[in-house]
Amino acid sequence: MILRLSIDPEITERIPRVLRYLKEKGFFVVKSQFSSSYFGNFVVYLSSWRRMIRIVNDRGQVFSEIWSWKLRWESIESYLERKGVPVDALQANLTDDEDRLLALLARLIERGAA
Repeated sequence: MILRLSIDPEITERIPRVLRYLKEKGFFVVKSQFSSSYFGNFVVYLSSWRRMIRIVNDRGQVFSEIWSWKLRWESIESYLERKGVPVDALQANLTDDEDRLLALLARLIERGAA
């Protein structure tokens, strides 16, 4: 039996393409939290059979992290740079948080890291 967790509509409205993309790539939501009383902050934990990703919205800024082999959360940018993948050029012309996040996740998945 697969447990299907629902996500607060506020989160779905903020990053719909990211959630759809990760679902298509085999990720599922493990946990999510939304707080309207704290600037609309949210956190979503997604997992695939290989990796866990955390997406955090903190005061309007969206961050993405991957659970690293060091058994801690690491930004996807740092993870990719550590693997020799330049991320500055990847994000140079992207101003929308969701576009930036999609570019990072696509590169991560292309590299077989997720």
